[in-house]
Amino acid sequence: MDQEQKIEKARDILISISSKEETYFKKYDRARKPENREKWWDLYKKYQPWSYRAQDLFFNRQWSKKFAQPHAIPETPEEWIERRDKRKAKLREKFETTYRVQLHFMSESLGADYGTYHCERCKSKFHHSPSTLFRGPIKIHEITCGNCVNSLFTRNGQEAIFY
Repeated sequence: MDQEQKIEKARDILISISSKEETYFKKYDRARKPENREKWWDLYKKYQPWSYRAQDLFFNRQWSKKFAQPHAIPETPEEWIERRDKRKAKLREKFETTYRVQLHFMSESLGADYGTYHCERCKSKFHHSPSTLFRGPIKIHEITCGNCVNSLFTRNGQEAIFY
């Protein structure tokens, strides 16, 4: 199979998968019942990564034709899945090791006055917006002062949020 035939086949695959993805999204967008919306959304999410893969395949073939270079790194579907899984594992590890904070009054100022609260972590009194502290998906403290949040964030290599 020569380069032109490969490009044509990649284009056909791209058109086919993209049209299915678009169709399922339109059906999802028009659906009124939650069950139907969920069904069409699941099908749309199934075709979305395939569409990205087909786009990569087509544009890589086009690029190699334009610049007269062979496709740089041939990758099997298994290799692509393995690479994707490694990336997801890395992102999951980052999520589980970083702190997240949910402010009660959406104010990062240590000088604001929202009443008197007692920090669950350091047991001190404070008057600014209390915050709920999470590490990954786990809630660590419900009411935390800004100084504790900042110290935990900086110790973990994250940027302090209270000023």
